Amino acid sequence: MNRIRKCRQNKKLTLKQLSEELAKQDFKISADALGKYERGEREPKLETWIKLADFFNVPVSYLQGFSDEKIYNSPIEFNNDLNEIINFLNQFDKDFSDSSLRKAEELMDKMEAKHGLDDFALLYLAMEKSSALSSKSEKNILNSLSKTQLKDIFDTISGVYSLAIEANGGAKIPQKYYKKIKQIYSSYLKEDMNDKIEKEDSSSKDDDLPF
Repeated sequence: MNRIRKCRQNKKLTLKQLSEELAKQDFKISADALGKYERGEREPKLETWIKLADFFNVPVSYLQGFSDEKIYNSPIEFNNDLNEIINFLNQFDKDFSDSSLRKAEELMDKMEAKHGLDDFALLYLAMEKSSALSSKSEKNILNSLSKTQLKDIFDTISGVYSLAIEANGGAKIPQKYYKKIKQIYSSYLKEDMNDKIEKEDSSSKDDDLPF
C-alpha cells in the first residue's frame, strides 16, 4: 500500500488542503483524485508520483511503499545493496533452486525500486526545472513509459554523463566518442527543426486553400 495518506497526515493536511497546496506549485489535482490514489482505486502517473514525492520531500519508492527509506539514497546505500546481490550471486552456483532464483529476482526488484526510480525522479525534476521537458507531448510519453524503459533511459543518460566528465577531464578516447555524440545530436536537432518547418509550411498552405 502506498504512503500518500500517511505523508499527508504527517503534514496535518486534509485532501482539499493538499490539493490547494499542490495548486500553489502549479500542479493541479483534485481532492477526489488524491483520495482515490490513497485508497488504491487509481494509479498515479509517473509525473504525479514525482510531484507528490517532491512535495512531501521523500523518495518516490518510499511514497509508493517499495522502500522504508525516507531520504534519498546515498552512494553508500547503493553499494551496500549491490554487495548484497553480489554476495548472493556468488553462492548461487551452490544452490541453484527455484527459491534461490526467486530470492535473486526479489533482490533485483528491491534495488530497482529503491534506487532506479528515485534517481530518475531526481533527474526528472532537474530536467523540468531547466525546461528540458518543455513539450507537453514529451511529458505524456514519459508518463506512459514502463519501469524497464525508464531504466534504459536513465542508464543511457548516466553513461553519456560519465563520458562527458571524462572527456572534459582531458581523456583522449572519451573525447573522441563524446565529440561524435554531440555531432549526432546536433544533426538530429537540425533534422527535427527542418521537419517541424516543413509541417508548418504544409499546414499554412492548407489554410490558404479556398473552400
